[in-house]
Amino acid sequence: MSMHPIVERFLQGGLPEPMAMALVGGSLPVPTMDLLQALAHACLTDTKYTQRGLDFFATMPESLLAGVLADRLDPPAPLQLVLCHRKEPALLETTLLNPSLTAAILEASVPSLPGSVLEIVLNNQVLWMERHRILDLLEEHPEAEYVIKRRVNEFRFDVLRLIPEEVKQARLEIIDEVEAGRLDRAWSELPLSKEKSKEEADAEVGDGRPEEGGRQLPAQEQFLVVVEAHRAQHLVALGGRDPGLALLGRGAVRVDHLLGGFGGTSRRAREADELVRPPVDDAAEVASDADRPGD
Repeated sequence: MSMHPIVERFLQGGLPEPMAMALVGGSLPVPTMDLLQALAHACLTDTKYTQRGLDFFATMPESLLAGVLADRLDPPAPLQLVLCHRKEPALLETTLLNPSLTAAILEASVPSLPGSVLEIVLNNQVLWMERHRILDLLEEHPEAEYVIKRRVNEFRFDVLRLIPEEVKQARLEIIDEVEAGRLDRAWSELPLSKEKSKEEADAEVGDGRPEEGGRQLPAQEQFLVVVEAHRAQHLVALGGRDPGLALLGRGAVRVDHLLGGFGGTSRRAREADELVRPPVDDAAEVASDADRPGD
């Protein structure tokens, strides 16, 4: 891309200081695109022209800059100049969507951006995948909202597969527990509810009280045994909710063990949280609803 001869000399360091001061101060007739290249060169590094260039750049009309920044820039240094030293949301959005934007420029610019445009940066997955540091800068940004920080962590886990060391260690410990069989042993050693006497259980069933003192009974808080008509037992996790939940396939032996050895298809209801249906000895009984009055 050819530039104005004065700008080329300035970029090469061969322009006399008075002319260089006039150039970065906007006093020389050069194309806007070339002027932005000269300003980026002067302002993005610490030179004797930096302050003069920044003062003039702050006065440049937003509409003028937006018209230039809508197209590709080569080199793209003026994009960083705008992102770091202008605050107009519309102008920043145009710059962030410029096809010439690079990951290096974005990384250098994120700390200077206002919070209102951080989501545009987060949505540019191509660039932050090239430089993961961009996600860190977004998370550390003082104006980043909670949703931005939450999505940053989701992208780390789901896209980059960057799992914190403490999470990795916790997962490995769980795997070790499973492989060693300790979780199964802990499950079998869960404390059991105190067995009620026959009179207490009958009294609760007779009163139709599934709760005691406004609090769920210990067995209700954990499990419900449902003995279906086809003699299969299911263990249903309650957790303080109604027994309409997904069934846990723990098996009849484990169920009886957890509930104090009360398993069996023909036992009578001993607690308010046991639903017992009569066994089926004949296939013809299946077609009949147990709740319908008999003929």
